[in-house]
Amino acid sequence: MKQIYLSFQTYIKNMSLFKKSVLLFLLGGLSSFSFAPYYYIPCVFFSLVLLMFYLNQATKIKETILFSFFYGAGLGIFSLKWICNALLVNGSQYQIFIPFALIGFGLFFGLFFMAPAFLSFFFQKGVSRWLAFSCFFVFFQYNCFYNNNYYC
Repeated sequence: MKQIYLSFQTYIKNMSLFKKSVLLFLLGGLSSFSFAPYYYIPCVFFSLVLLMFYLNQATKIKETILFSFFYGAGLGIFSLKWICNALLVNGSQYQIFIPFALIGFGLFFGLFFMAPAFLSFFFQKGVSRWLAFSCFFVFFQYNCFYNNNYYC
């Protein structure tokens, strides 16, 4: 098992930044299957563990910001597929706004993963960085969405 982990770790180190970003974007899309109407919960566990693994392997702040942003953007874009139906209620009158809404909101929701990853980068690698990311993520989600925007 340890040999598989080490070979996976060397494979990740040899990947280009672009490939890692695309993979994390797709992992964010995979985690969207844990929401309604699919409720396939193991997808979010698998994708979050890989996100944490990538964030733990990041050596520069730029990598951390890019990885978390692309993961959050993938989650946002793939999760907001219902917005297409909402914009098509009155026929094709608002059809032109579908790409702007999907991409715009998806990129906006990528920021909610970027901020906790930026702050957790300053912690030691390992469990402390994972816990810091989790705590900062909950803090940003709670305060920005449920607490009347006092802190954001």
